Amino acid sequence: MRDKKPILEEIVTILIHSDKSGRIILEHDFGKQVMIPFTGTVSGPYFSGKVLPNGVDTQEIRADGLKRVSARYFIETDDGEKIFIENNGIINENVEGERYFRTTPRFITASKKYLWLNTSIFIGTGERTENGLEISIYRVL
Repeated sequence: MRDKKPILEEIVTILIHSDKSGRIILEHDFGKQVMIPFTGTVSGPYFSGKVLPNGVDTQEIRADGLKRVSARYFIETDDGEKIFIENNGIINENVEGERYFRTTPRFITASKKYLWLNTSIFIGTGERTENGLEISIYRVL
C-alpha cells in the first residue's frame, strides 16, 4: 500500500529578537562561525508563550554565502509548560535575491499536554520581517 502525500499543519510561529551586541564571530579562510543570542515570542493554534533568555543561534556562513543554522532554546507556554527546541536548517539566497530558509525543528517536553511534540516530524520556514525574524513551524501529517 502506498502512503498518502504528507499534509502540513501550522503549529506555531516564533518571532525572534536577536541581540546583536552579544554576537560572537570567528572569521576564517572558508567563511565564518557566528553565535547570536536571542529571545522572542511564540503564538499559534496549539500554544503561545515566550522564548526564554539564553537561546542561541549558531551559524556557519560559508564563503559562497550558504548559511547552516542551528538554534537551541527553551520556550515557556502561557500555561506554564517548558518546551526545548533544537532547530537546524539552511539559508540560501540565489542570484536573483530569492531566499530559501528551511529548518527541521525537534521538540522535547515533559508536559503531558504537549507530549505529541516529542513524536512528530516538523519543518519550518523563516522570513525576515520589520519586527524581527519570523519562524513558522508545521507538523508533517
